[in-house]
Amino acid sequence: MRSILFCGILLVVVANVFGAEKDTLSILGNEVQELLKKGQTELQKANRTRSLPPIRSALGYYSRAIGKAREYEKRLVSGEAQVVDFFVGPKRSLEQAFFGKASALYMAAGIKTMKRQDPVPNFKGAIAALTSALKVNEKSNPSLVMRGTTRLQYANFLKMKGKQGVQALIALAEADFDKAIELHPKKWQGYAWKAQSLAMGRKLNEAVAMTKKALAINPNLGNAGLGPAMSILIEEAKRR
Repeated sequence: MRSILFCGILLVVVANVFGAEKDTLSILGNEVQELLKKGQTELQKANRTRSLPPIRSALGYYSRAIGKAREYEKRLVSGEAQVVDFFVGPKRSLEQAFFGKASALYMAAGIKTMKRQDPVPNFKGAIAALTSALKVNEKSNPSLVMRGTTRLQYANFLKMKGKQGVQALIALAEADFDKAIELHPKKWQGYAWKAQSLAMGRKLNEAVAMTKKALAINPNLGNAGLGPAMSILIEEAKRR
């Protein structure tokens, strides 16, 4: 199957892997929550305008949120502060801050690709931020899927430019999707993105089989906004 660049999918990925989860932040302090909200607002603005300035603002908010969440964690360990559900709350907040930072960098990579600018530093930065998120919560479905998606986009960019490293990135992306599927077999995101990675590797039969698994969990997969490659796979899966 012909490779299709997915970088035009900006906030969609964020909404589908983290926003779709129903979890809410534990009470960690109004400052952290407010920074996370401001970062998300800037991401939404960037998604509407396809411009980089809101992304720079979002990165600032998320970086401050990371620092503040770590500060809360240290204070809790030292017994200087009391927060409900320590082992869930601060870690959840820190993971979301890293995830938000990665989302901003991922969106910047997409915008730079469309503007024919170099997105490589943004891809690498997003992967690093998601790796940090996974150090906080190694079982996070959103962070695993997002890291795999970012690696897949990065691989697709390198492939279009005729550069090396494509297969290694695809293998790492598939490892992320496989881990997400292993840990969260009832969530559709890992199956859907694994299908797209298989399609990139011209493994159409395997890609269609994986798409069927995603459809079994989410019959409305076609409305998830995952791009033209996914639409083609869904049509093929329904045809067979």
